[in-house]
Amino acid sequence: METTPPADALPSATEAPGAPREEMNLLERIWGVLVSPRRVFEYLAFRPRVLGALVVIAVLYAAAGYLLADVTYQAQVVQLESRGNLTEEQQAAAAEKMHFFIKVVGPVAGGAFTLVAVLVVAAILLFLGNVVLGGESSFRHYAAVT
Repeated sequence: METTPPADALPSATEAPGAPREEMNLLERIWGVLVSPRRVFEYLAFRPRVLGALVVIAVLYAAAGYLLADVTYQAQVVQLESRGNLTEEQQAAAAEKMHFFIKVVGPVAGGAFTLVAVLVVAAILLFLGNVVLGGESSFRHYAAVT
């Protein structure tokens, strides 16, 4: 006796063969990369999503830079004081400038640099995969996987 699978188990006529049936939100994709990367990469092959992951990476790097800013600042002040060739006023002025750059500019620049680095890696993978190895993927796919 032949049974028919339920209608929701069948791919629709507009759906590509092998396309994932369920939608994955950003948190599911992030967690999935850690616990079931194959499922996430198969999903990204049909529905590449880039923006959310890039924002999460930039925010994490900026947060790490902000959290480590005090430690970095203290180390720089100790190093500045050990130089011995600056007056107290010069040390205070230098410490004030360092505080701004380490606490504000550093985390923001770290997050921005990370975004650029991810996009550059994706571009390199695109070049290697498509030009050197003859693949047919788009930049969006490589950026999503990266």
